[in-house]
Amino acid sequence: MPTLDEAFNTVRDYAEDLRSRQRTLEAVNVVFSSIPTSARPEVRGLSITEHGVSLTVLSRQTTAAVAVDDLVEAGLNVLCAALPAASVAVTPYYHRLRCLNGMVQRECGAPAHFSFDPLDAHLSAVEETTKRLWCDLPARLGALRALPGAAANVPSLLQDIARRAALSPRRVMPRLLAAWQEEGSAPTEWGAVNAITRVATHATDIAPAEREALTRMGATLAFRRTHICGDCARPLTWRDTDVVRETASFLRACLQPAAARGSRT
Repeated sequence: MPTLDEAFNTVRDYAEDLRSRQRTLEAVNVVFSSIPTSARPEVRGLSITEHGVSLTVLSRQTTAAVAVDDLVEAGLNVLCAALPAASVAVTPYYHRLRCLNGMVQRECGAPAHFSFDPLDAHLSAVEETTKRLWCDLPARLGALRALPGAAANVPSLLQDIARRAALSPRRVMPRLLAAWQEEGSAPTEWGAVNAITRVATHATDIAPAEREALTRMGATLAFRRTHICGDCARPLTWRDTDVVRETASFLRACLQPAAARGSRT
């Protein structure tokens, strides 16, 4: 039989769980209200688990041809995490329709997560962030159009990405090179980005944290013409608090099976 203290702790945990759920609802409502209805947004990949709620908001109006017959949808990845600390995160997300590869873009110099404690103090920041990121999506898609014309030594570039992501080249490079070949072996930065995101999105034989690291470095490569800073360029380590915290976001939004996301018909 539990002691009074043990029973009290159980009830307290239950109450905290309900409190977290209510704040999750408030945060999602603020995000949805900050996206213009004229964009006719659609929600993809809605996932609700004991760890939190994740979803992706996309729109036909934020879709662009990066190359001929190569459409990319842009939207927002939203994570309301219960663990390890209750928080909400809103980040740009890119979905390539040809192969269903996905990529989450980390925002350097901006808060990655807004704490639920107290949530009220951060709701206006969540609203501002959502509106700003949504308005920026066309420009971000435009930046991707430069990649198919940017020649690159892809094997060397992938080797550098693996090093910066603190991954084992011996183990990861064969997967990246195979993905590059599957994507058409284009000797361009776009070819390298698609190889990275293919492994990050679809590979099931490497660790989730490694896949998260790959998508972060893939986004760094994709947008280095518009933004690069010391935080982008430095090698990652597995003690990186950002990597640890963002792993949950990426797993629930970008790493779920492609079929679960659905494709536009």
